[in-house]
Amino acid sequence: MAAVARGFAPLFLAFALGCARGEVATDELDGSAPLDAKADTSTPDGAVGCGNTQTNPQNCGSCGHVCPSGATCSAGACACAKGEVCANACIDTQTDAKNCGTCGNACTGGSSAWSCVAGKCTVGCGGSQTACNNVCVDTMTDKANCGTCGNACGANEQCCGGSCKNTTNDNANCGVCGTACSGSSTCTNSACTLCDGPTTGTCAHNACTAGGKLSLGCDGISLCVTAVCAKDPLCCVLTWNAKCVGEVTTECGYTCKGC
Repeated sequence: MAAVARGFAPLFLAFALGCARGEVATDELDGSAPLDAKADTSTPDGAVGCGNTQTNPQNCGSCGHVCPSGATCSAGACACAKGEVCANACIDTQTDAKNCGTCGNACTGGSSAWSCVAGKCTVGCGGSQTACNNVCVDTMTDKANCGTCGNACGANEQCCGGSCKNTTNDNANCGVCGTACSGSSTCTNSACTLCDGPTTGTCAHNACTAGGKLSLGCDGISLCVTAVCAKDPLCCVLTWNAKCVGEVTTECGYTCKGC
């Protein structure tokens, strides 16, 4: 028995040392030992710890790349149900004025109110305003676009209610739009003046003042312009000069007082 005990002692000692080191020989031999949980993190596409980066919106294409709210991850790229991804946000480039037609194309210019319609920048003018060359203007008062885009008024004209008016001699718009001369006063040099000369009517200026040529009958029923031009045709052909003004007195009987 003593001999057997002496032979068993070395085996027992080896077993004890193995246990002290945490080794289980049988598990190592038959392969039944569990794998380290931290080591088993591989995913179907080969990424580590990110899920499937081909379809995972929290890690789309690469770990940590998060898709915008409402977007999905397809083939490793973020995709929006409507529009496209601009600055990591789902944007409808057909209607977004900051990304119109394509990302980063902002609709701007002047003081106009812009909008994006079908992917194109469009000026959106409100009230009585109209878009002329991508600028909102009021064609009722704008000298460069009076009544319609591109219709510019002359140097002495203002845009009054959508029509160009010469406010230096227009009795209905004397000096400024809407200022009408009353009674027997007429508009002369942009001011309503009491003048005993013929009415201005549709004449380019009052017959009592020198200026450009006048048209026959432009002073209405007074017919003074017609009488002067019968005497001196050049007044209605070339220019209404001082001689023509003098003939207002000799041919028509006016003194041109106050004109």
